[in-house]
Amino acid sequence: DEKYADVTHQMVHPHVATVTYISDHGAPTMILEQVPIASGHSMVDKAYLSHPKLGKHVSFDGRLLHGVPPELMASHAEKKS
Repeated sequence: DEKYADVTHQMVHPHVATVTYISDHGAPTMILEQVPIASGHSMVDKAYLSHPKLGKHVSFDGRLLHGVPPELMASHAEKKS
């Protein structure tokens, strides 16, 4: 919760994070085997991609960093072929 983090300077993560796809289109979700760190840099040993598929449901450790990099979205031309 961002508001809690602003007030207490502590991050609270869900036990389980989930992604449910409502279409077959869009960029894949990237899940990194990396938890947020307070400072400094660290290497990520493993990363996973979950590609959109209508009705697909993914769950994972809520502490793991995840997102949807737009650079991984297939172009419109690639989708047609």
